[in-house]
Amino acid sequence: MNERFPIFTMRISRLYRLIQKLKTDGMGRFGLKAVDTLCLYQLSTQDTLTFSQVAEHCDLDPALVSRTLRSLVKEGMVQKEGDPGKYHARYSLTEEGRVRTAQITAIIRSIQSQADEGIDPQELNTFYRVLGQLTANFEAMANGPSQIFSDEPTP
Repeated sequence: MNERFPIFTMRISRLYRLIQKLKTDGMGRFGLKAVDTLCLYQLSTQDTLTFSQVAEHCDLDPALVSRTLRSLVKEGMVQKEGDPGKYHARYSLTEEGRVRTAQITAIIRSIQSQADEGIDPQELNTFYRVLGQLTANFEAMANGPSQIFSDEPTP
């Protein structure tokens, strides 16, 4: 039996837990949650984003994005403009949000630099390309699981 799949899933799971720990511990020092960081970072990439765009760019549940944006507005890091409904309103960073996001971005770059240590840049490019293809392949399988899990297992 090929052992790649169990090794792959265990390492991806471990990597995910380590990333979550870094995000939780690191952002806790700023009084933020990991999801706050993701929303702030995405808002920093554009002048403004709608609620739907934030949810799409962050690849998060809309209810979680709604709670997060409401909290960030309350904390004065994000401002909500325009339409009173959450779906068409536009969100942008306040000056405090821009300062905080710049600090967070510097930390993210430092983490990325440390994570990339000892890896050839060409290999990193290949890794991210392959990771993207693996993600696309798993998404396709997840969208059609009945084709994978047939009644008769293959040896």
